[in-house]
Amino acid sequence: MGCSSSLENKKIACSSSVYGSRSIALSPKQKKIVQSTWLLLEPKKNELGVQIFLSLFEAIPSLQQVFPEFRNVKLETLKTERSLHGHTKRVMKVVENAVTSLEDPDSMIEYLLELGRRHRYRQIKPKPLHLEEICKCIKTTFMVYLGSEWTTDVAESWNIFLDSVISLIKEGLHRT
Repeated sequence: MGCSSSLENKKIACSSSVYGSRSIALSPKQKKIVQSTWLLLEPKKNELGVQIFLSLFEAIPSLQQVFPEFRNVKLETLKTERSLHGHTKRVMKVVENAVTSLEDPDSMIEYLLELGRRHRYRQIKPKPLHLEEICKCIKTTFMVYLGSEWTTDVAESWNIFLDSVISLIKEGLHRT
């Protein structure tokens, strides 16, 4: 099942309009929800990261071609490729760093803006749509993994959090 169809069924969107006032709009309760559910996800973050990208490439095959090291590699083969595992570890580290920085929003915001700025100079420059699709796949993968733990409150908290993370990275991409 692709990321988009799973999310539509669960009414989970990945909007890029949450961020705008230089803060993550999470209530204290929502912060705790993100932090506590991350503790459930963290032990499997590497496997979840691989699943996120496999789901992404299954849902949008053309996106796989954007990555030179993943081009024309069958998904079954890609599962064991070191290059995919390396990339997914870095992506999951971004999520982990953002979660652990929730108590220090200034530091988190600067980290995510800088991440976006650094991506401007890479061979592969993510487009806003790519980031939104990755966001959807992260949410879908987390939802499937957490199962009954993925409640309405958990979904809402992660939606706000991840939408804010993506918005900050996108702002960094477009800053001069």
